[in-house]
Amino acid sequence: MFKDLDKISPDVIHAQNIAFTTLICLIWAIRNNSAFVVTFHSLPSEGINYVFPKLSNKKILSQINYSLSKSYNKKLLENVNLIIALNKYVQRSIHAITRKTKTIVINNGLDLKPFRELEIKTSEKDKVFTFVGSFVGRKNQEFLVKAFAHLPKSYHLKLYGNIKSGDDYVKKIKKIIVNKRINNVEIHDFIDRKKLLQVLAKSDYFVSASMKEVQSLVIIESLASATPIIGLKNETINELIDGKNGISFPKNITPRAFAKNIFKYVKTNEKDYYETSRYAREGIQKFDIGYVSEKILNAYEIAKKIKSKKNSKVVEELISILPKSLQELLRGYYDRLKRRKTTRIWVFVGISMLLTILTYPILNFVNYLKNKRVFG
Repeated sequence: MFKDLDKISPDVIHAQNIAFTTLICLIWAIRNNSAFVVTFHSLPSEGINYVFPKLSNKKILSQINYSLSKSYNKKLLENVNLIIALNKYVQRSIHAITRKTKTIVINNGLDLKPFRELEIKTSEKDKVFTFVGSFVGRKNQEFLVKAFAHLPKSYHLKLYGNIKSGDDYVKKIKKIIVNKRINNVEIHDFIDRKKLLQVLAKSDYFVSASMKEVQSLVIIESLASATPIIGLKNETINELIDGKNGISFPKNITPRAFAKNIFKYVKTNEKDYYETSRYAREGIQKFDIGYVSEKILNAYEIAKKIKSKKNSKVVEELISILPKSLQELLRGYYDRLKRRKTTRIWVFVGISMLLTILTYPILNFVNYLKNKRVFG
């Protein structure tokens, strides 16, 4: 990785996560006086709770999160030039760890043109509700399945996600479907962007029960496709859904109550469905990739003006929070770098001395000839 960075020699490095590769790139940036920017797509202060929200009340997880925030996140965040938060929820989470590094808010950017070009749907008797996302506990598809057990057969729920990677969770959902004899729920495998366009074109509503969702790309794409949102409150729903483009409900609602509210909202919204869909599309212009890319470029200029913390102590602190095997590799790399640098210096000094020794008599001889010409 260092060799590749040496070849490119970037003025700015922009990381999209806080994995070990990010830390390694940060070490290179500090050593080479390059600006370093990191964008957060999660809530760093919540750590493991973000991945396993149902276990958030467990004491052991709280201890792990505290350790993670202090030993890794804090050191990393305080040594980058600039932090980009997707929204105020991420910014608040970052500030819970540190306020030493400048943090700005720039939301996700997507190519929304293909979604905007989809026709606004007309309301039909049979309703299609879609959810797209990984089959994991955080996405909470089992809640949706339980809710649709209380809805009419004309209300169809279609779940899309990677069945192979979420095999255990899919089995759990299928067991619920069998035990409750639910016949208005379908499970489908992962879909690409082209297929997503086709799915949203036939969806009346995008429905979500995700417990944590910082800024869901598929919800942004759904809104761009003029598909209203129905969901439980989370970071994305709270940020984007305002009652005019969909509706949200508290996290602690029961599946039965959620189903009752879905039915009521859909019936009430029947005559205003076109306006709700149109408003959904109009409200997400700030996520257009062209608009966001300009903001990112401006952020790079800001980062370059912020003085880097370049010293060996900072580098050593960052190396110390990596796994021991990586620590040894990095220290070995820098030792070789120092030896090469020292060798180059001595070679340069030696060549300089040699040139001085060789040129001294030549200069004396030239001066002798000049003097002889003048006085001779």
